[in-house]
Amino acid sequence: MPGVLGMVEDTWARMQASVLLLQSMARMWHARRAYARARAAATLLASAFRARQVRLEYGALVRQHAAARSIQKHYRGYSARKRFQQVGVAVMVV
Repeated sequence: MPGVLGMVEDTWARMQASVLLLQSMARMWHARRAYARARAAATLLASAFRARQVRLEYGALVRQHAAARSIQKHYRGYSARKRFQQVGVAVMVV
């Protein structure tokens, strides 16, 4: 039959093991939460960076298309004026 001191020591050991388990679980919970927050922040930052890059590329593409339209517009005007002048010369010749 174990003595009172042995029972107290066994109870203390079980209690200490339980406390250590609870502390371990609490530290794990905090670490997981910190990791999840850091990962979410990194994902948000990467997403914002990619979105900015896409917006910049799209803006450059829009400006390029606007420049191409302007060049086409001026060339078509020039070409129409040349044809009109050629038709006018042809009418005068006849």
